[in-house]
Amino acid sequence: MSQSSSLISPSLVHGGKNQKKRKNYSNNTNGTDNHQQQQQHQKQQHSNNTNRRRSSFLSASSASTSTSKTTASSSSVVSSLLVSLLEEKARLSKIRKELPVYAFKQDILRRIRENDVLLVMAETGSGKSTQIPAYLEEGGILHSTINDGHDYHNNKHDRKGKGNKKIRSSSSSTINSSTLSSYARSICVTQPRRVAAITVATRVAQERGCVLGTTVGYRVRFDDCSHPRKTKILYATDGMLLREAMGDPLLSRYGVVVLDESHERSLQTDILFGVVKRAMRARGHHTDDNDDEKNNMEVTKDKKMELLLRGKAEEWKLPRLKVVVMSATLQISTFQSFFPESCSTIQIPGRLFPVQSVYTTDYQDDYIDSALSTALQIHYETNIEDGGDILVFLPGQEEIEDLNQLLKRHLEEDQKGGKVQKHISDIVQNVSGIGTTISSQKGAANIVNGVMICVLYAALPPEVQMLAFAPKPKGCSRKIILATNIAETSVTLDGIRYVVDLANIKFVISPTRQGWNL
Repeated sequence: MSQSSSLISPSLVHGGKNQKKRKNYSNNTNGTDNHQQQQQHQKQQHSNNTNRRRSSFLSASSASTSTSKTTASSSSVVSSLLVSLLEEKARLSKIRKELPVYAFKQDILRRIRENDVLLVMAETGSGKSTQIPAYLEEGGILHSTINDGHDYHNNKHDRKGKGNKKIRSSSSSTINSSTLSSYARSICVTQPRRVAAITVATRVAQERGCVLGTTVGYRVRFDDCSHPRKTKILYATDGMLLREAMGDPLLSRYGVVVLDESHERSLQTDILFGVVKRAMRARGHHTDDNDDEKNNMEVTKDKKMELLLRGKAEEWKLPRLKVVVMSATLQISTFQSFFPESCSTIQIPGRLFPVQSVYTTDYQDDYIDSALSTALQIHYETNIEDGGDILVFLPGQEEIEDLNQLLKRHLEEDQKGGKVQKHISDIVQNVSGIGTTISSQKGAANIVNGVMICVLYAALPPEVQMLAFAPKPKGCSRKIILATNIAETSVTLDGIRYVVDLANIKFVISPTRQGWNL
């Protein structure tokens, strides 16, 4: 073993050492290379991060500029809308002062403060449907009803606790302002038809200089354009208020209820009068504090409901409910007997214009043919440049559709030779650019030879009904509106100069013996 170990040359030993040195040197060189590669990788990552930061900064700056542009554009749109609303309000304020009801503004406010029920008999064109609810809101009637309700409930509690020597704290006798804001905060105006509710609400919103659905709104079937907190004047149909009363018999949301066009008696209107009277009695209009009479009286189901509603009204501290009944032909004695409490009456004259009435000399068997002849005679013999539109009242939808087709056919024919003038109709429609039929519903609104024919009845969709209220498009010289009695009350059709009334109505006859509906 010693010899073998001694036989190993020293060169081999030095060679092994040199190999170890070479390995160590190669390892060192590899380490420096790896370190350089790591430094280069870190530099590249740093450059990538800086590029990302720059790109994100640029995107953020571009996003901020885009948002600033959108906010600037939206603010410009809002400012232009406010300017247009204020201009329209200033224009309509002069017209409001010219209405006959404007002279009775202070008298109306005084009477409604002193009495709980106000009967207004105002003729057509006086402005009762648009102006009286606005006068009540502007005159602070809602705040006065809240204060009166506060005083009434405090006096009632004082009368009940007169023998009690314990002094109640002042905080218990005050009403919370948040509670008052949720009750009796708006005025409800009922209309017999949805067209009247929508058009009158639109007009009042323009006069108040606000967007429809904020301070002034409407509520009809399948369409609620109101705000639960902001709306102060709400126009609604009789059925919608009756449906609301099913869930809220006290009508706690309203401080004043205006029953417009009360002469149009219907099932919903009659029930609504009873509901409103019950809410008035529950909210402090009938103070039956005699306990002996209550004990001796037979407690019926209606009496239990009345006592329950009165207790709930006292718990919520609801103010007294004011009621305004308006109509052009109001039977004062009937409503005075229905509202025996504090009731006041005011009569407002209407705006009179010179009207020429022309009647037929003989009885007309075919009233559709006579209406057609009258409308065509007015159209051909009067001056079209004056822009006088024609309104024809018909009994129902079937008569309106028949007369619509007859008018279309006769207006397309030549007046003298009976030749169909298709090219004239096409030229007019190319100029106007809206086609022969401007409604999605076939036959609802057509333009024939420069005459726009519109139909208006209750079964039409709301957007089609609004075509009768729209201005004439370019290329039309006259508008002929075929309507039922839906256009008779609380509806204003601009530009009407000629009215054709057939004096025919449809009503239901129910023989009690046979049980039929005719």
